[in-house]
Amino acid sequence: MEKREGTMTAIVTGASGGLGAAFCEELAGMGFSLVLTGRDENKLSELATRLSSSYRVEVNVVAVDLADPGAVRTLVERTEGAGRPVDVLVNNAGFASYGDFLSLPEAALDVQLSVLIRAPTALCRAFALVMRERRLGFILNVSSFTAFVPTPRYAVYAAAKAYLRHFSEALAEELFRDGVVVSCLCPGSMLTPFFERAGHRPDPLITATMMMPREVARRGLRGLFKRKRLIVPGAWNKLGRLGLALLSRRRAVRLAERFSRQYTG
Repeated sequence: MEKREGTMTAIVTGASGGLGAAFCEELAGMGFSLVLTGRDENKLSELATRLSSSYRVEVNVVAVDLADPGAVRTLVERTEGAGRPVDVLVNNAGFASYGDFLSLPEAALDVQLSVLIRAPTALCRAFALVMRERRLGFILNVSSFTAFVPTPRYAVYAAAKAYLRHFSEALAEELFRDGVVVSCLCPGSMLTPFFERAGHRPDPLITATMMMPREVARRGLRGLFKRKRLIVPGAWNKLGRLGLALLSRRRAVRLAERFSRQYTG
């Protein structure tokens, strides 16, 4: 990096909790100024106060809903447009609706597509354009282990995460000569409120294999700054990916279907 970390600014979407808050904690510890964005302004403000006090870094809050078509424009105006250049973009915001595709409300599916596909695509375009002009920038797109296998009852979520993986790897190839690094992080299950928001809770055996958000965030950022294009954190996830490669596509989907049933509630 040409600029010192202490003079750089990172924006994190979905920053109010879980993996997003873990990214903020890691970046603040590295000396980055931060722009926190998400829907819950109160949680974002509480996190901003704690981070600025603990790490002595500048932290700003921009509360937006990425399902809103004007959200990306607002984020760009409040950062680049306000003379606050963004050096690191962490596209972390996301959620899943769990259930059979035909049983899910159409409105919920549309919001998923907006948050998981449209928003990160638009954010990448908006910030990569100015990063390319400066010939310096880092983009970390948070995908999922489901990007490697279609997952029944997570059909839209898994497909969206596969899109983000393919999009990230293609964008990385397009931009690497321009000084812009693009990485894709594909974590497995983590101990976050993700499952609760999806409307179920995992089997205790699955919970026992989950990674902690801070460790995932740490490995994701380490991979980004090492210019790795694809980051799969954790030994279990790496083994799982290798195992999927040994199966036929149909058997892999059936295995994912069995996994998605390992929930109660």
